[in-house]
Amino acid sequence: MLIKKRGKDLTDKEHKRVINLFVLNPSLEKAWELKEEFRDLLQIDNISEAKATLKQWYIWVSNTKLKSFYRAKGIIQRWQSQILNHFKTKISNGLLKV
Repeated sequence: MLIKKRGKDLTDKEHKRVINLFVLNPSLEKAWELKEEFRDLLQIDNISEAKATLKQWYIWVSNTKLKSFYRAKGIIQRWQSQILNHFKTKISNGLLKV
């Protein structure tokens, strides 16, 4: 599915298609942005920066009206210490990758 791809991996044609989808559904655009921000978070090398970025991501989610992201936020908060271990060890069970 096109919107599952990383933004940087989209071809010009795919990017135009995604933009057209966003025009039709602005909520989809916000969801995609949140997904991209979370993916970027997983690439951070510094745990302090990762914590700060995750805190900011929680704020962004709280400011949306996307119920599925509210649920995701709750799950991530419950597992936050385990998720943050990823930034210490760079070891993942694969389920953390978005």
